[in-house]
Order: sequence, then structure tokens, then C-alpha cells
Amino acid sequence: MDWRVIPVEGAVVSVDSQIFLEGIRALRIEFNGKHNLEYEHAFQYMVVQPDTRYEFSGSLRTSGITRTAG
Repeated sequence: MDWRVIPVEGAVVSVDSQIFLEGIRALRIEFNGKHNLEYEHAFQYMVVQPDTRYEFSGSLRTSGITRTAG
């Protein structure tokens, strides 16, 4: 199981093995700043067992993100 990415204009997705919090890599999403995106284009499918409780956690690091009206 790994990241699935739907390509969308205005965002480039890659795997970063230089900067990460845990493990050996991180998912990196770079926005070109020309579009205001509601980004939901990177995801993973996971195999789970029925009637089992799971806990998900993640970290997010941002730099220079802004949003313009519109």
C-alpha cells in the first residue's frame, strides 16, 4: 500500500526522503500559487479488519501558504 495521487493542475506531488518527521520519507506537495485548490488528491487505501478500532495520526508542515479571495 502506498500513496495514490490524482494529478491536478497547480500541485506537484513527490516523495521526500530528505525531510521527514518519522520513518524514512514524507509525502511532499508543492503548490505553484496560481490556483486556490481544495486539495484532496493524495490518499491511501488500507487493509483493515471489521469491528476493529484504529487510530490515525499525521503531521503537517507548511511554508508560505496563503489564500486569496475567490
